[in-house]
Amino acid sequence: MKIVAISDTHGHTPDLPDGDILIIAGDIFPIDNHDHHFQRRYLNARIIPWIKEHNFKHVLFVPGNHDFLCEIPGIYRVFENQGIHFLVDRSQTIEGINFYGFPWVPNLEYWAFYAHDPMMVDKCDKIPMDTDILISHGPPINILDNKDMNYGCTHLAARLQRVLPMYHIFGHVHEGYGEIQLGDICFMNVSYLDDDYQIVDNREIQVFDYTKIVN
Repeated sequence: MKIVAISDTHGHTPDLPDGDILIIAGDIFPIDNHDHHFQRRYLNARIIPWIKEHNFKHVLFVPGNHDFLCEIPGIYRVFENQGIHFLVDRSQTIEGINFYGFPWVPNLEYWAFYAHDPMMVDKCDKIPMDTDILISHGPPINILDNKDMNYGCTHLAARLQRVLPMYHIFGHVHEGYGEIQLGDICFMNVSYLDDDYQIVDNREIQVFDYTKIVN
């Protein structure tokens, strides 16, 4: 199973590598307009056509803190009607692989999908123990994040050590782009833009192969 993973495109629609599954880990809309009507038009005119032109078998989307439209009750139907799995505190199993979507971020009050401390604990506790690939918008604390700014989540880091997914895919902290294996978990920050919201020529869109081995 070839999986393509990207986040933090912020209105850009780059050409994507071929694969079976596309994962988008949030922040698909431009940074300068958070109006619901604008984002709805942008979704229909730019984002959905971009996704569909690549002909992935499955697309999994987890919104981010710029994706205010995605907080509207019932908006998931717009995505699901286009064959895009909209994952907010929800699992999706594809060919035996259990994916889970977690959009919540700390420290960003008044932004989309902000969770204060008690709420974050509750949300983290709901990540299923049988998750194979966790897709979140933000990183766990001190892993491919900005350590000086504490953008990562301590509660998410703690939950990961119990769930132990094979992969944790996220973005949010653009300068944290990269991949690292720590113990049983492969962490991947798949941010497309750099911390100045610019395209980086040598920043590749992440592609990996994963097939779940069932004993």
